[in-house]
Amino acid sequence: MVRCRPPLRCKRPLPRPTKLPRPVVENAPFVLPINIRCNACYQYIYQGTNLFVRKEEVLDARYLDFECCLICLKCTNCSAEIWIRSDPVNRDYFVESGATKKRQAAVSKKPNYQVALSKKRKREAEEGGDALKSLENTTLGSKIEIAALDEMKSMEILRLRSDQPKLPRRRITKKF
Repeated sequence: MVRCRPPLRCKRPLPRPTKLPRPVVENAPFVLPINIRCNACYQYIYQGTNLFVRKEEVLDARYLDFECCLICLKCTNCSAEIWIRSDPVNRDYFVESGATKKRQAAVSKKPNYQVALSKKRKREAEEGGDALKSLENTTLGSKIEIAALDEMKSMEILRLRSDQPKLPRRRITKKF
C-alpha cells in the first residue's frame, strides 16, 4: 500500500502581531483632588479623601511633558466604579463616568499662567515700544498695589479692634 505524503514545504514561523504598547496600570493610594457626588447613591466624596485606586496611563494623550492618566476608584458608600481623567492642559480633573463633579465657587476656565501671559502680551502690544507708555503702565501698576496694601492694612486694624475684649462701662454717678 502506497502512502500519500504532502509535498515538502518550507516551514516558516507564523506572523506574530506587532506588540502594541500597553498602558501602565498601577494600584496605589490616592488623595482625591476634587469634590464629587456618586450617581448611584448620591453620596458626596470630598476633596482630600484617601482612596485606593487603579491608575492607568493614557498613551495617546500628552501635554508638554505631562501624561494624561485615567483613575478608577470606588464609591466609599456603594462601591460603584467612578472614572476620573486628568486634564494637564487646564491643570484640572474631569469625571468620565459614575459621578458628577462639584465645582468650586470661582474657577477660571484658563489657568493662571495663561491669563497672566495674555495680559502681558496685551500690555506689550499696547505699549508698542514706547518708553513713556511703559513707564505710565508701571507707575499705574504700582499705584494699584499700594492701594491694595493700604486696604489690607485698614482691614487688619478693623479686625484687631473687633478682637479686643470689651470692658464693661462704669456708671458715673455725681455726688452732691
